[in-house]
Amino acid sequence: MKPLPFVIISLLVIFNGCIKVDETLTIEKNGSGNLELLYTIPEQTVTQMKSMFKLKDQMDAILGQTGPQTIEDSFERIFFDPSEDQIKIILKKYEQFGITIDKLKVETRNAVRNVTLNVKFADLARISKADFFYEHGFTLLRNQADNYTFVRVPENQENGFEIQNVGPETAGMLSPILNGFRVSLKVSTPGKILETNASRKTVYNAAWIFDYDKNPDAVKILQNQTMKIVFDGKGMQLPEVRQLSKPAQVNKR
Repeated sequence: MKPLPFVIISLLVIFNGCIKVDETLTIEKNGSGNLELLYTIPEQTVTQMKSMFKLKDQMDAILGQTGPQTIEDSFERIFFDPSEDQIKIILKKYEQFGITIDKLKVETRNAVRNVTLNVKFADLARISKADFFYEHGFTLLRNQADNYTFVRVPENQENGFEIQNVGPETAGMLSPILNGFRVSLKVSTPGKILETNASRKTVYNAAWIFDYDKNPDAVKILQNQTMKIVFDGKGMQLPEVRQLSKPAQVNKR
């Protein structure tokens, strides 16, 4: 459940920066929860990315580098060309982990594609075994004081995921097309938040906001942001999960 693969972030700044993402992860006391994702992507960017993926497929075929599509390939293509049918196909594979679609709507207004997606999960322990959790999940551990620590690490070289930061010269060149780029990542916890490095927080909610219009370093900060929350877990028996553990293979049926 990591927000966006950061190779995607790099691609976003190449094309059209007017992309907005709002992600909310809710964890319930019994270990269930849901993930709500709202985002907008200009149709111009969709068209450009479809052409880029088509060219990549053609080049791979010429070079003899074609192979099975990975989960990252699938996520990237669906993000840049979202459709209800394709999203349903991808999520169907994860029903075996207790993940179901609660709401899904993809529509185009004013040359912008708008996506509303809400998925429910029945058990954190089950979803932590899915292949996407290795890179896009989080770690949740309990301490002796009955508090839980939630951590979502960035995709960086320390954990084996290479990223490329946007340097000052590149950022200056890309400034006109980064206008409007905004990512909001929120976590709703079942217990009171005791500590967090979030930019905004309430009693049960923490939010990290990356808004280029307010901070020209927003993309770089997003690339390197570790999300951390410590919340009161008294009376709860949430399963402990680790993001960087070997993922299970998804049943391809």
